[in-house]
Amino acid sequence: MIIAFISHDKWIQDEQNVITALLEDGLDYCHIRKPEAGVQQIKNFINTIPHKYHNKLIVHYHFELLKTFDLRGIHFSNNNKHMIDDFLKTDYHKSISVHSLKEAEEYKDKGFDYMFLSPVFDSISKSGYDSGFKPGEVKAFLSKNNVPLVALGGVDETRIKTAYNEGFSGIALYGALWKRFEKNSSVHDLIHYVDKIKDLCSIAHTY
Repeated sequence: MIIAFISHDKWIQDEQNVITALLEDGLDYCHIRKPEAGVQQIKNFINTIPHKYHNKLIVHYHFELLKTFDLRGIHFSNNNKHMIDDFLKTDYHKSISVHSLKEAEEYKDKGFDYMFLSPVFDSISKSGYDSGFKPGEVKAFLSKNNVPLVALGGVDETRIKTAYNEGFSGIALYGALWKRFEKNSSVHDLIHYVDKIKDLCSIAHTY
């Protein structure tokens, strides 16, 4: 299973060290998502992350940074879906956020590397942002559609088996990471937690 994670949407202390440590620990991709940040702020932020990990970074805004850094690629959401056709034929990684299976079906032939489907579970970071899917609903959809879906929303160590059994190609971590880090500010503890997630993803293939 793919294990991606999303940057904090605000500026927090030592975030660049957390991202570097998580990528060094073997997580597949880091999505840089800071909706209120300008292009120069994101540029400065990326410069704090070692160059050898830039090919694991995916930006949600300021796609012009592809010309500045050796980034993995770009991610589309509601604010920039009008730009999809401009990038479909490029070699960059391309992913997209969808919030229903109908929307996933709409984009299934666009050649996206994967789609974030959310909220799969009740959100950890957003109060009242509850799961929009019934058990077995995603599995039934994937039995008829070859779509690489990544589970987002409420994903933590207790949801790995369910995500795998539903047929997800991977998981995306957000609230489970940053709530934990905000609580104790320990990169070491966070790596230990992520290693547990990785082990569970590996074990999922044996279920």
